[in-house]
Amino acid sequence: MCSQVLQFHSRQSYLNKAVPSVGLLFVYVDRAEGLALKKSGKEPKVGVELILGKQSHKTTVCDRTISPQWDEAFYFRVRDPSKEMLIVKLSHCWTLAMGSLAIPLREMLSEPELVLDQWLNLDGASPQSQILLRVQLKVLSPKMCPGAVEKARTPVVPE
Repeated sequence: MCSQVLQFHSRQSYLNKAVPSVGLLFVYVDRAEGLALKKSGKEPKVGVELILGKQSHKTTVCDRTISPQWDEAFYFRVRDPSKEMLIVKLSHCWTLAMGSLAIPLREMLSEPELVLDQWLNLDGASPQSQILLRVQLKVLSPKMCPGAVEKARTPVVPE
């Protein structure tokens, strides 16, 4: 279905050159485990920044813990899932990097029901550092595209 929406948009001419979104990406940031202590030996105050293209969202910063829990949800507009990538960055008070990961949205296209719901390892962090995310891609239905709606309104004359 995503390819149908992309094909539909590629055939359209937009006066302001802004190509509409083909869908929405919903991201639920649950919790993290196994994060490292700061060099001072104290537990970090951790926040998560989510970035998709020029869009970004930040969670609240959790109090000192190596197992923060956020329970926060965000969404992003998606233009072309075959080319976009969700970046997840964990940091102490937005200044000290604690790990990150990248999820190419093209990988979401092969997931059942376009959902990724699992623990993910963090790059640039200790081996046991993980974050639990639920990422779901909701694709705009071709039925909602203007051309398809016009066709649907065409009266059918019984024979």
